[in-house]
Amino acid sequence: MTYNVRNIVIALVLAAVAALLVIVYTGNVQKQANSSQDTVKVLVATTDITAGTPAQDAISSGQLKLEDVVTRDQIANATTDPSQIDATWVAAQPIYAGQQITGAMFKPSNETGVGPQIKGNYRAIEIPLDDDPVMLGTLQAGDHVDLVGTYTVHPSNGGNDFDVSRVIVRDVEVIKAPDTEESKGGLSGGQGNQNHVTLKVPDTVVPKITFTLHGGELWFALRPGSGAQDGPAFLATVSSVVFDGLTSKQIAQAIKVGN
Repeated sequence: MTYNVRNIVIALVLAAVAALLVIVYTGNVQKQANSSQDTVKVLVATTDITAGTPAQDAISSGQLKLEDVVTRDQIANATTDPSQIDATWVAAQPIYAGQQITGAMFKPSNETGVGPQIKGNYRAIEIPLDDDPVMLGTLQAGDHVDLVGTYTVHPSNGGNDFDVSRVIVRDVEVIKAPDTEESKGGLSGGQGNQNHVTLKVPDTVVPKITFTLHGGELWFALRPGSGAQDGPAFLATVSSVVFDGLTSKQIAQAIKVGN
């Protein structure tokens, strides 16, 4: 093999190796480019979410949505399925629009404290009640209830006392429900061991609750989880409860029997 031929062969080999390296490099670049465009579904905040917002409300209102995120931008422990967050939990901290959601951002309401769960003219009030009025074993944090007050009326004209009952406020959120493991059986008025419930109410409702606790009886009525509707205001008295739905003849007969 002459010197020139050998040089030509070496040049061709080097050219082939260079071409192969270019092909490999180009393939790797293309692979990396494709990989950088891979996406994954991640739960993302679409708007700012205040601390104390229930996860269920944030999801149903669209404040939390699954969105496509480039895989390399996915944060550690990002939530990829809304069911991974307990719907009864609340935001443990403020969450800002565009943030990817992790499970640590939501906690049971009894672990977040009361302060983050109220704002504006809403107040948190803790009240003591016995087992039955407070629906022990049924009531849970995040439930909504109507508050029913029962009172004894003392007529100023010297007539006989009589009892009345009515819904004093509707759609009250339960921030903290009683622990079913606590000791029970106390008497109303603060004696003994009672269940303590924390409610979220407008400031104008607070006096109604304290007044009822002081001079009457307070009961809870659990509302439906969704689609709740309210009937007309109604004052329950002995007459309205006993005679409601009866004909005038039946009422007259009842009065006659009573006498």
